[in-house]
Amino acid sequence: ELGGARADAASAMDERGRMGGEFEAMRSDLVRELEARDAELEAIRAQAIPLNEAEAMRADLETGWGARLGAAEEEIGRGREALERARRNGKQAVADAEARAVQSVSKTATRELRLESELNDA
Repeated sequence: ELGGARADAASAMDERGRMGGEFEAMRSDLVRELEARDAELEAIRAQAIPLNEAEAMRADLETGWGARLGAAEEEIGRGREALERARRNGKQAVADAEARAVQSVSKTATRELRLESELNDA
């Protein structure tokens, strides 16, 4: 009976050793998997910093381009005002030139009539 108990104990020890080996293999697999996930997490973190920087750069660009767009719109407004002034000034210049032409024709006609009248009186 002692021999049977020793055999059972030896068998139990072998089983314990086998189970210990399996447990150690599972533990090693889990450690490798955790290390791999940790490496993936570090890679994601490394990419997250540039994404934050990219977001800040995008915000800076939007602000800069917004300011440029505002300045361009102001410049366009000033250009439109200058164009409108030039149109008004051009119309006034044409009106003034026409008035001078009419006045010149009128003076010439008056002078011709006066000369004609003087010739008739003579």
